[in-house]
Amino acid sequence: MEVCREGETPWFFTAVYANPNETLRQELWAELSSFGCHCDSPWLLAGDFNETKNMQERFNYSEDLSRRCNNFNLWIEINHLLDLGFSGPRYTRTRGQSLEIKKYTRLDRGLCNEQWRVIFEEACVHHLLQNKSDDRPLLISPNGFTSVQGVMRPFRFQAAWLSHELFEDYLRDNWKQNIPLYPLLSHMAKALDDWNKQMFGNLFLKKKETMG
Repeated sequence: MEVCREGETPWFFTAVYANPNETLRQELWAELSSFGCHCDSPWLLAGDFNETKNMQERFNYSEDLSRRCNNFNLWIEINHLLDLGFSGPRYTRTRGQSLEIKKYTRLDRGLCNEQWRVIFEEACVHHLLQNKSDDRPLLISPNGFTSVQGVMRPFRFQAAWLSHELFEDYLRDNWKQNIPLYPLLSHMAKALDDWNKQMFGNLFLKKKETMG
């Protein structure tokens, strides 16, 4: 996909979802290599590569997989790609029901060529929280995360809310019993944050400024 903005250099984005079958995965590597050889534009690849660069990106796996790590690293080097790194939880996929058999891997990542990195020097990847999937979604910001820090601020319940005469009514009106718990909690956190700003002028931030 070509990404174009008026007045800016156009660049290419490739969403990756590599096949669990190693043979089919090699076919994908070949296709991406072919595209990279003929691409003289900035290029970003991101998604589930179904591989890791080293065994430190795996937990509770056999060392036999080190061969695959070496091959993946070689493919990255041959294509002159750069890993954007990450912030957040270390692993992007969790498998297994019990602690004894659970496996963790960093299969999802962002890679780019040198041209893309030169343009987006502050680009970052953040591993978001898992929802119902075994995989964590990636949040990629070409210009860094300064503008989204408020979005990622953890929710905190304020005891002062309980003293407000309208709090119980507001809570009752916004509690939706017909949606699953996880989306409901996310909805309530946003609703209470908005209500806090309206009623208290953002009590939490004011307290931090006073303490500072």
